Amino acid sequence: MLVEGNGFVAAFVAGLWYANTVSVIGSDSLTLVEDVSHLLALAAWYAFGALAAEAFADGIALQVLAYAILVLTVARFVPVMVSLTGTDFTRPERVAIGWLGPRGVTSIVFAVLAYVQLPQTEADFVVNVTAATVLLSVVLHGVSAEPVARWFARHPQLEERVPPPGPGR
Repeated sequence: MLVEGNGFVAAFVAGLWYANTVSVIGSDSLTLVEDVSHLLALAAWYAFGALAAEAFADGIALQVLAYAILVLTVARFVPVMVSLTGTDFTRPERVAIGWLGPRGVTSIVFAVLAYVQLPQTEADFVVNVTAATVLLSVVLHGVSAEPVARWFARHPQLEERVPPPGPGR
């Protein structure tokens, strides 16, 4: 790297720049952004598949599977539910967001960063835990997303939305 900067910070700054200049360059430029982001997401999933195949070549440890289940239920669900407290989402909406919420691409990126920077033993553990968590998420959330969507189709959230209390209220 030329300046030893952080790629995530660079991407964030580029997004800020883009947001401020999109009105000048036109909104058609978003098509390229969407296409490139889709291609990069596919590349991340491809790399993840290769890592997961290698990570589980010798099987999966019970404690890794237990940790993955803990992450998908408590360690992810609870913080999302807490973060939505005070919003105008209904309880069923908050539960759905908590269950289906944050997905695997970010976890994969952080696992790859850890894999590159940690000593081999710790890196292997991080990849195994991440791979187990993401694979379990793909299965559980993939199977449950359609029934959740059907439930919301049958039970529209008609409660009157009350904005959360804020300054001046």
